Amino acid sequence: MAHLQVTGGARLSGDVRPSANKNAVLPVLCASLLTREPVTLHRVPNITDVRKLLAFFQSLGTRIEGSLEDGTMTLHHEHLAFDERSQRLPGQMRSSIMLVPPLLARFGVARIENDVKGCTLGVREIDPHIEALRKLGAAFEFAGEAIIVRAERRFRAAAHWLEYASVTRTEAFVMAAAVADGVSTLVNAACEPHVQECLEFIERMGGEVEGRGTSQVRIAGVSRLHGCEFTFADDFHEVATFIALGAITGGRIRVRNDSPQQFPLIDRTFEKFGVSVSHAAGWTTATSPPVLKVQPPLTSNLLQKVEAAPWPYVPVDLLPIFVALGVAAEGPTLFWNK
Repeated sequence: MAHLQVTGGARLSGDVRPSANKNAVLPVLCASLLTREPVTLHRVPNITDVRKLLAFFQSLGTRIEGSLEDGTMTLHHEHLAFDERSQRLPGQMRSSIMLVPPLLARFGVARIENDVKGCTLGVREIDPHIEALRKLGAAFEFAGEAIIVRAERRFRAAAHWLEYASVTRTEAFVMAAAVADGVSTLVNAACEPHVQECLEFIERMGGEVEGRGTSQVRIAGVSRLHGCEFTFADDFHEVATFIALGAITGGRIRVRNDSPQQFPLIDRTFEKFGVSVSHAAGWTTATSPPVLKVQPPLTSNLLQKVEAAPWPYVPVDLLPIFVALGVAAEGPTLFWNK
């Protein structure tokens, strides 16, 4: 484990340019396999999971132009080969499961190993992924501890209702349905900003997707997707984290933010601690009083409350940030993770 020594007591101020959202970048990289034409991506972060996916692409025969140092690269997935007996999906990362639909679309086969079922947060179930792919026409067989997935022909359209609004299942289903034969529908779809980015990317490649940003998505399958150019948006998690750092330390941090339309509920949550958030000319700034104070609710005998749940609730990944803000503020707060 890393050893961190932190000396506190300093105000944090200045301008910050956040990175792209990892949870948008990884599914977009996976979805890029759906086309044989060049795909150019901007603001790709230089992180471990991205490097694992790029190494996997190169093992298939992908030609990559550009570098992670400047964040711009062009992927050429034209001449690829995949052998499920010898090639493995990247391990220890949940996003590997989203490689299955494009591999099935390109090669008719994919292999799921135990180490692609989770990440450092723990193992996550894959049964709902299998259920959705079965509806789209895939078949499954066991090969030791691995699962072999096969699709003998083009995906067939399907209507599917998720048990809960899963981000990866939504993205994987739309990837497969985008190249399926017919019109598919997904009910209880996840609608987080990073899911919307993934679906927007598929649309840029020529996919016909309706309902992006809602819980019901309609996908009309096409026979072929084309290349495109795509720029990742600022990560709303980072934007909120940095303005919270400014508020907690008594400083003033201004954060670049190209998607202020995602922030009304996040802004109101900051207001519960006396922090006022403003958006202007592509930047987000928080104004804080000398002493942070929890704003009591008008209803007597109730605590101020922050509820975290799937979007469009307050994102659960921001709950620790608001807990830190609550610790720095005078007054009680109830934090509720659904």
